[in-house]
Amino acid sequence: MLIAAGTHDGRADPFVDALFRAYFDEGRDIGDPDVLIVIGEAAGLGRPVIEEALSNEQLRALVEAVEQQAAGMQIAGVPFFIVDRKWAVSGARPTEQWLKVLGSVG
Repeated sequence: MLIAAGTHDGRADPFVDALFRAYFDEGRDIGDPDVLIVIGEAAGLGRPVIEEALSNEQLRALVEAVEQQAAGMQIAGVPFFIVDRKWAVSGARPTEQWLKVLGSVG
């Protein structure tokens, strides 16, 4: 859905905001296609765009590939950052740690 939202006039940010609000604030099941349709429409996506994204096998395969890649890297939580394909940073970190990691890159 996020990929579809990002390709339609900047709808990605409103969609992500609505998705997070639905999950974290409202406790809604964002794995339910009907819930995603409501969230997508609230974020300004048209129903045909949402239904296409939900039924698109290429998008499904892409999401599954990213999930498998994360599992292979033992990523089990968010936030998780990979910097320059060398450094893995799990969780929120203080500025000092980011400066150390970023200073090591390059």
